[in-house]
Amino acid sequence: FFQAEDGIRDKLVTGVQTCALPISAVAALRAGEQRLRGLVRNHGVAPFLAAVDTFLDDGETAARAALQTLPHGRFDAVETMEDGRQIAVRVAITATDFVVDLRGNPQQGTTPFNCPFVCTRSAAQIVFKAITTGSILANEGSFRPLKILVDEGSIFSAKHPAPVSY
Repeated sequence: FFQAEDGIRDKLVTGVQTCALPISAVAALRAGEQRLRGLVRNHGVAPFLAAVDTFLDDGETAARAALQTLPHGRFDAVETMEDGRQIAVRVAITATDFVVDLRGNPQQGTTPFNCPFVCTRSAAQIVFKAITTGSILANEGSFRPLKILVDEGSIFSAKHPAPVSY
C-alpha cells in the first residue's frame, strides 16, 4: 500500500516525526533540568549564578567586539508590501549599539500582514546574530547591544485581535 501511495507514506512519516519533536524536546528539557539541579547541588547557588552571569557577559562582549568590525552609520530601507503599503526600517550601528527602528510604519490591519512584537524581535535577532557573531552560540547577552523600536499596535507590534503571520 505505501509503495503505491508514496505521497501518503511521506505525509504519515512526516506527521509522526513532527509529533515526536515536542516529546523529544520535553525529554531534553527534563534531562537539562536534572543536570542543572546537580550543578547547583554540588557547587551552590551563588557560584552557579555567577557562572551564568559570566556566560551572558561573554555573549555581550563578543557581540560588542563584532560591532567594531561593522560599518557605523545609519542605513535606511523602504519596501512595498503585497497589499501596497510601504514599510520602512532604519538601522543605526554605533560602536556600542545596533538599533533597528521600525517606528512610523503602518498600523496593524485586518489582513495577516502583521507580526506580534515577539516575532519582530526574533527576526531582528536572527539578522543581528548572523552579521555579528553567527559562528558562536547565542545567549541573551549576545543581544544586549540590539535595540528594537516599534510603535505599539503597528504591523511590527500587532495586538489581539489582529490576524498575524510569520
